[in-house]
Amino acid sequence: MAKVEITEWSELAIVEKLLCDYTQKTSERKDPRVPTAKKLLERVRAALSEATKEL
Repeated sequence: MAKVEITEWSELAIVEKLLCDYTQKTSERKDPRVPTAKKLLERVRAALSEATKEL
């Protein structure tokens, strides 16, 4: 497993936007990774919210 360190607020926002678009436009039947992407999106949104509070 690789770890990625997000160093800027804007990077986290980009990841959130990409995951959001992906999970909205891709069905779980076509791609079994969608549930995992949704879980990751929840974690990213929580981190984004926390980062916003720290500004």
